[in-house]
Amino acid sequence: MATLTVQPHRQDLPYNTPDDYEPIIKAANLPIMFSVHAKTPWTTMKEALDFIRANPGKIRVGSPGNGSMGHLTVATLNTKAGTRFAHVPYLSGAESIPSMLGGHVEALVVHPPEILPHTAAGTARVLATFEEKRNPSYPDAPTFRELGYDVTLGVYYPLIGPKGLPKDIRDKLYRAAKAALADPTFSAGVKSRGFVLDTKEPEAFRQELWASYRANAVILKELGLGKK
Repeated sequence: MATLTVQPHRQDLPYNTPDDYEPIIKAANLPIMFSVHAKTPWTTMKEALDFIRANPGKIRVGSPGNGSMGHLTVATLNTKAGTRFAHVPYLSGAESIPSMLGGHVEALVVHPPEILPHTAAGTARVLATFEEKRNPSYPDAPTFRELGYDVTLGVYYPLIGPKGLPKDIRDKLYRAAKAALADPTFSAGVKSRGFVLDTKEPEAFRQELWASYRANAVILKELGLGKK
């Protein structure tokens, strides 16, 4: 979704808005979690929020890079919660995790598949999730909405086609993809890796893309990361 709703605001591309291609189906969400090193003193998100308000900039939060969904999530949280987490950009989640484990940052915004081995090993904790509902992999971690902050940014994966794709072909692809996503073997494998299946039909998905596109335009402008 970053390719579709973030990058058009940052560079000139052959497409711009969700009306410049044909949404076929929304397949799955890849949630973003707020994780800390297990040796940090915060065991709940409220404790971390209380600390950062009293000590602005003293919690460094790693993300996969400037302009990434992780970065936009940290920026939105700072705005909505009145906090000042210090953002530290990395080249990827895979690069940021060793940095947190080595004590170079205190926290990460990270996806479940990346952090699951470390929470299982007891070297990291997930304090909260940027989702509408609690994540099945971390049922004890509240959503930020539960904590009073409407921050539900995340990553999702769609199937799209070129603009002008005939409706009968689009609908056939939608039905085939929906059936594949519902296959028990496939869905079990997806869920075990921390993804959340969230299928949406073409027009409902187009509306979600538009909402993301508009929201990301505002955040990127505030961060000075839009087109020059």
